[in-house]
Amino acid sequence: GSAPADGPAEESMVSIESGHIGRILERYAWNKTHAAKALGISLRNLYQKIDRYKLKPSKVDSAAS
Repeated sequence: GSAPADGPAEESMVSIESGHIGRILERYAWNKTHAAKALGISLRNLYQKIDRYKLKPSKVDSAAS
């Protein structure tokens, strides 16, 4: 589902940013160094955003759940 266009601006920016970061991480197979470089942010900043947005890889490889 997509958020309504007239929703709170802050919420929209959060969902846009978290979605964008998630797509970049997927594109780089969760290589955080490459993803941070592509996003133009520091690796530390990327880790903070992953934590803030609770981002996780969509395809769980060999990790036990």
